[in-house]
Amino acid sequence: MTDRTARHDDLDHHRSLRAANPSDNDQSARSWWIGYFVALVVIAVFDALWLGFVARDFYRRETAAVVDGTVRWVPAVLFYFGYPAGLVTLALWPVPAAARTAAWRSALVGLLAYGTYDLTTLAIVSHWSVTLGVIDILWGTLLSYVAGLAAYMVMRRRGS
Repeated sequence: MTDRTARHDDLDHHRSLRAANPSDNDQSARSWWIGYFVALVVIAVFDALWLGFVARDFYRRETAAVVDGTVRWVPAVLFYFGYPAGLVTLALWPVPAAARTAAWRSALVGLLAYGTYDLTTLAIVSHWSVTLGVIDILWGTLLSYVAGLAAYMVMRRRGS
């Protein structure tokens, strides 16, 4: 058998393996959606607890000069459905081999996302306090870390 024939046989073998297992792409897509759903739920639940109970008075006090108390639901929904997609795509896709990698990538995405928001707001909104910015960045980093790690654990358990 020549080198050329061996390469051709190897290529045919790989094609037949892919044809025999067409669900690989479905499995990958399913894994991404599972990670997204887990991250979405974790972010929604933890942020609701944080903003609604744990840090509610702090945020009300710190944002009183710039927030009128009404929620604009369209931007809020866009954020809560979009952010987990970014988190899973940037930190967990492809699925890292180690939990440590998933954790630091998730925390980094949170640091950059919340840091961008809070530092920009601090730069242009005169009544935005440094304390609020720092606490919100820390919260976003922690929230992303927890959501990313939870999503990673479920994605790994599902065999992605």
